[in-house]
Parts: sequence; C-alpha cells; structure tokens
Amino acid sequence: MKTIYFVVYLADVDEMTEAVAETLFAAGCDGVPGSRDGQAMIQYTREANSMEEAVFAALDEIKKAGFNFSKVEIDPESLHELYSQARCVA
Repeated sequence: MKTIYFVVYLADVDEMTEAVAETLFAAGCDGVPGSRDGQAMIQYTREANSMEEAVFAALDEIKKAGFNFSKVEIDPESLHELYSQARCVA
C-alpha cells in the first residue's frame, strides 16, 4: 500500500460550508474539507494500492454526495515517490 496525498476541488461550489462538509462526510468522504481561491476543496491522505485507486475512490464518494469535481491536484511528493517506485520495478 502507498500513501497518496491529493486535493479535489468541487465544481460550482465557492465555499466549503458546514452543510456541504456534512453531506460529503455522510457519503464517506474522509478528507479535510476547506476552501482555497474561492473554490471548495477536500484534502486527502489515502492508503491505496495505486494512485488511481485512491483518487477514483474519492471521486466516487464526491459524486455519491451529489457533487462534481473541477480538478484534482496530486501532491508532488506522492508523484515523485510513485515515479521512483515504478523505475525500480522497470
């Protein structure tokens, strides 16, 4: 398992309100809710077998809560670690 750090920005949600955060939590979102640059977002730290598994699981939870996403930012350290591991295997 790998630890993946990433941020998902919600589409059409300017601010992370308590109501939005509670709806996300009820749908299984376990990230840290917040707002940045006028857009609601969720910071995640996920243990998963792959980056895709971690991100897609989070996106499924967001959609289950009734929201869409506008972008996903993967932490550079997570990308570097995954790249390094892939090079060792190749």
